[in-house]
Amino acid sequence: MLESETSKPVKESRSQKHTRMLKEVVAKTLQKCGIAEDHECFASCSQRLFEISKFYLKDLKTSRGLFDEMKRTANNNAKQVIEWVLEKANKQ
Repeated sequence: MLESETSKPVKESRSQKHTRMLKEVVAKTLQKCGIAEDHECFASCSQRLFEISKFYLKDLKTSRGLFDEMKRTANNNAKQVIEWVLEKANKQ
């Protein structure tokens, strides 16, 4: 058994780290808006808000200030996403 295989955690790539960060920001933003992880629409809201936020963040040239941009983008779009998802859920 090689030492590095057992004791060293797998290094996360930059894009994996950014994806994880954005998912965490989205989850926290939804919780602040009253959509907790146990809410029936959390998965739909989370996925949609993640994709919308990612779309806007792709225009950034560098990752300087990325975390703040993630929070701002998620906050700016959360209300609209939640209203849309809840409206669609109520029509079914």
